[in-house]
Amino acid sequence: MLLLAWRSLRTNPTRYLLTGLAVALGVGFYVATTVLTATVDRSISGSVDDFFSGTDAAVRSTDVIDTGFIDLRSPLEPELVDEVAAVDGVDAVAPSLTGYAALIGSDGKVVNDSSNVIVWTDNEVLNGYRLVEGRAPTTVTEVLVDTDALDDGELVVGDEVRILPAQSAVFTVVGSMEVPGGGGLQGQSGLALTFDGVTTLFGNDDITTILVAADEGVSPSELVTRLDDSLSGPVEAVTGQTLSDELKEIINQFVSIISIFLTAFAAVALFVALFVIYNTFSITVTQRLKEMALLRAIGASSRQVLRNVLVESIAIGIIASLIGLAVGVALGAVLLRVFEAIGFPLGGDSLTIVPANLAVGFVIGVVVTIVSAYLPARRGAAVPPIEALRDSTIEVVGASRLRTRVGAGLIVVGVVLAAGGATNLRLPSAIAGIAALFGGIVLAAPAIAPSLARLLGRPVERARGIVGEIASENAARNPKRTATTALALMIGVTLVTAATVIASSFRESIRGDLDRALSADLVIEAGSGFQGGIEPDLTDRIAELPAVDGLTPVRTVNGQIDGDIATVNGVFADTVGSLVDMNVLRGDLQDLSQLGVALSESEADDLRVDLGDPLTLQMPAATVELTVVAIYERDDVVGNVLVDTATTDAGTTQPLDALVLVGTDDPAAATAAIEDLVASDPTAEVKTARQYADDQAGQLNTLLNLLYGLLALSVLIALIGVTNTMSLSIHERTRELGLMRAVGMTGPQLRSAIRYESSLVALVGSIGGIVLGVFFGWLTYRATRDTFPVFDIPWTILAVIAVVGVLAGVVAGWRPAARASRLNVLEAISH
Repeated sequence: MLLLAWRSLRTNPTRYLLTGLAVALGVGFYVATTVLTATVDRSISGSVDDFFSGTDAAVRSTDVIDTGFIDLRSPLEPELVDEVAAVDGVDAVAPSLTGYAALIGSDGKVVNDSSNVIVWTDNEVLNGYRLVEGRAPTTVTEVLVDTDALDDGELVVGDEVRILPAQSAVFTVVGSMEVPGGGGLQGQSGLALTFDGVTTLFGNDDITTILVAADEGVSPSELVTRLDDSLSGPVEAVTGQTLSDELKEIINQFVSIISIFLTAFAAVALFVALFVIYNTFSITVTQRLKEMALLRAIGASSRQVLRNVLVESIAIGIIASLIGLAVGVALGAVLLRVFEAIGFPLGGDSLTIVPANLAVGFVIGVVVTIVSAYLPARRGAAVPPIEALRDSTIEVVGASRLRTRVGAGLIVVGVVLAAGGATNLRLPSAIAGIAALFGGIVLAAPAIAPSLARLLGRPVERARGIVGEIASENAARNPKRTATTALALMIGVTLVTAATVIASSFRESIRGDLDRALSADLVIEAGSGFQGGIEPDLTDRIAELPAVDGLTPVRTVNGQIDGDIATVNGVFADTVGSLVDMNVLRGDLQDLSQLGVALSESEADDLRVDLGDPLTLQMPAATVELTVVAIYERDDVVGNVLVDTATTDAGTTQPLDALVLVGTDDPAAATAAIEDLVASDPTAEVKTARQYADDQAGQLNTLLNLLYGLLALSVLIALIGVTNTMSLSIHERTRELGLMRAVGMTGPQLRSAIRYESSLVALVGSIGGIVLGVFFGWLTYRATRDTFPVFDIPWTILAVIAVVGVLAGVVAGWRPAARASRLNVLEAISH
C-alpha cells in the first residue's frame, strides 16, 4: 500500500501541486511571523544590553504612574547627582534626562521619528555609545550623532543641524558614535550633548535616572544596597540589568502585538488552505473510487485503503511544509524591510531563525494536511468492493436535507446571538453567535451555493446562450464541491469586506464628530511620531498675530486621577469654549483657571463625581488637588479630562503643543502668518478645520491597506483552490467535454464555458463574503456605537470587491480552460 501511494504521487504530481502550494503559503506566513519576532527580539535585546552593559546600578524616583505600558516617574533634583557620587562604592555617575527631540536632516525633514538623547560622559563604562569619528561635545551647541542617523539625514561631521523642539538653536555635529555591537535603539536617532546642551534642548534640568558604575570589587547588588541605605526621600536604586530588562519588556510589548496580529492572519491563511486540501482530496478520492474498490476486491482492508490516502497527504504535507519553511524565512526578511520602509525599523542586519519555531511550522503544515484529507480518505476507504464492477464512479452530489435544516437553524441562532451580544456588549454571546453562524453556513452551503450559482448565472445564460447555460449548470451540478470551493474564497472576502465597512464607519464617525465639535477655523498640528509639538512660547507668539482672533493649545500629559489612568489635556480656559463645541451640560469652562477640571459625561460617570467634587490629579512632575467645574458631552477634540494649561505645565517637565486651535476672520492671512512663524519646524502643519477632520479620518487608510495586503494571501490561497477544483473536475469530465466537442462545441466556446463556470464559483464566494462581511461590520458598529455612531457601507468599494472576485475567477479558470480545449476529441470520448 505504501508503494501504491508513492506511485500515485509520482505519476500524478500535478494533481497535488496547487494543494501543496496552498499549504506552503500558509506555513510560510506563520514561519515569517516567528522569524520576524525572533529577529526583533534578538536585535532589541542585544542593542539594549550593549547600551547598559557598563551600568551597575541606577537611581530613580519611587513616585511612579503605571500607565499599563510604561512607568512615568517623577523627576530627580540635579543636586542628587553629587549625593549619589559621594556614596561609598560608587566609581562614576551619569545623569539621564528624558524628553522629546527630533533631528532635522539636510533635506529639512525629520530623521526617523524620534531621538534617543543622552548626556555624553567620557566614562566609557557608563557611556552607552562609543565615539567613531570626531570628538566629544564640549559646549552647549555641540552634538554627537549616531552613524545611522548621519547616513539617513545625509549629514557629515562639521554640519550645522537643528534639533526640535528648539526653533532657533543651531547645533554643530562634532562627531559620530554607535552602540557597541552595531546599531542604536531601533527606530531612534542617537544624540549626545553636554548636560547644559540637553537641558537647553529639553527646556529643563529635571533628571529622570542617574546611572552608576561601581568601584572595582563591588557587585551590582551590593552597590544597590549601599545606595538605598545612603539616600533618603522618594528614590530607589536598581541594578543596571533591571533597567535593561524593563526597557526590553516595554519594547517587546509592542513587538508582541505585531506578532499576534500577523499570527492571526497566518491562522486565517492555514484555515483557508484546509478547505482547499479537503476539496482536492474529495475530488481525487471520488475519481479513484473504482481503483479503491478494486483494491478492496483483491483483499485490501478498509484500513489499508485509508492508510494509502493518508500516506499521500502526509507526503504532500511534508514536501509543502519544507517549501513553506524556505518561503517563510524569505518572507520574514521582506517583512522586516517593509516595516523599515514605513518608518518602523524593527530588526538588525541578519535574520534570527529559531529551529523550534521552524519545527512548529513544519508540524502545523503536516497536521493541517492530514486533518483536511482524513474525511475524504475515510469516504474512500468505505467504498464496497462491488463498486469495482461499475463502468464509472457515481458520486452522491445532493445536499442532505437534515444537514441543510441543521445549518439553517444554526444560522438563525448565530445571527440572534451575535446581534444580541454586540448590542448588549456581551462578548461571549457574540463569539458563540459568530461560531454558530459560520458553522451553519458550512453546513447549509451545499444547499445555498447551487441556487446562488444558478441565479448569478442567468445574465450569462441570456448573454451567451448555451455556453452560459452549460457554465451555470456545471457550477451548480456538484453542491458540496462548489460550496467548499466558494467557502475558501468567502473567508478572505468576508474579512476584506468587514475591514472595509468598519474602517468606513469609523472614518465617517470621526469626520462627523470633528465637524460638529470644531468651531475653530484653523488647526496647527505638530510633532513627530506619537510625541512632540511646538513650544508654548511659540504658541503665545502665534496668539499675538493680528490675523488671529483667539487660540487654545491642546497640551497633553499622562497621569492618574484618584488612581485611574487618565490622559489630561490642558487648554486656555478663556478661549476653549469659543473654539470647541463640547456641549457643556453643567458648569463653566472659565473656572478651569481656578484649579478646576472639566470631565466628559462618560468620564464623570466612571469616576462617580459631579460638579463641586474634589479630584486628585497625579502627574509625573506634580500632584494637584482639583475641583470639578464642568461636565460636557463631546470629547472628540479635547478628550475626557480638561484642565488649564497652568495645571499641565506644572505636571510635566517638557510642555509641548501637538495641537493648536485657531480662530480667525481671515483664514488666508492667518495661515500665511502662522506658516512663517513655524517654518523652521517641518512637523508643523496649518490646516483648515475640514482638512484636519478629513486627515484624522483618513489615518485609518494606512491600517486598511496593511490589512488588505495581509488578507491578500488568504484570497490567493482560495483562488488556488478554485484553479485546483476546476483542473481536477475537468479531468473528471473528460468524456463529457469530448462529447460536447463531438456534437459541435468549438474550442473557444468550451474555454468560455469553463471560465464562466470558474467566475460563477468565485462570484458565489465573493457575494457570500460581502454579505457576511457587512454583517460583521454591523456587529462592530453595534458594539462601538457610543464612540463611533455612524454605520457606513461603501457600496462602490464593495462593488469593486465583487468585480475583482469575478476577474479572479476568470484568471483561476484560464489554465484549466486552456487545458480542456486541447483535449483530443476521440481520446476524450473513449476515456
